[in-house]
Amino acid sequence: MINTPSIFPRQISLKWLLIIPFVLQIIGAVSLVGYLSYRSGQQAVEKLADKLMIQTSERIQQHLESYLGTAEKINRTNVDAFETHTVDFNDFQALGSYFYRQIKTFNHTVVSFGKPSGEFIAASRKKMNNSAEFEIYEILHPGKQINYDLNAEGKRIKITDILHHDSTSNTPNTFPWYVEAVKAGKQVWSSIYSRNLGYEVILISVSTPLYDAQKNSQA
Repeated sequence: MINTPSIFPRQISLKWLLIIPFVLQIIGAVSLVGYLSYRSGQQAVEKLADKLMIQTSERIQQHLESYLGTAEKINRTNVDAFETHTVDFNDFQALGSYFYRQIKTFNHTVVSFGKPSGEFIAASRKKMNNSAEFEIYEILHPGKQINYDLNAEGKRIKITDILHHDSTSNTPNTFPWYVEAVKAGKQVWSSIYSRNLGYEVILISVSTPLYDAQKNSQA
């Protein structure tokens, strides 16, 4: 016997006929709301990210303008001190303490002074990490750098390091901040350069050449 049945669905109740359209509508509405919320959320996140990037950029710019402006202010103050003989730039002991007070007062990193003869002095925060510890490093003889720890008054308390360099490459008149200022004959921002202070650092400096009454270069 050959049997070829035909299968028909069972009759659907009126209850399900009424419920199913509403369920489908709810599913569609929820899906649409979810999609719109997702898109809206994406746009909100993108707007927030853009806003944060703009605010961050503005704060970085403000910080740089403030920090670089402080460097220029310190530099101008020191030029005035030289021209009015308020500070003896030949007395490295006093000059180191003077620079120390400046970086502490203005929350700066380093202030330095160099002569054509190769003599050089700087007051600096230790390791350039904005710490509360300070040091003096100076070069009285080309090729020999001496680092000192300082007390709370900016006085030298001990030698922490003595570094020997090639004297032809470690004198102020070879540093970009010195060469470029002398060439310009006025206050300038140097190009970016690196130095070994017992550790490698990347620097950019504002500097001004100093001249005596006869327009001879003093530093």
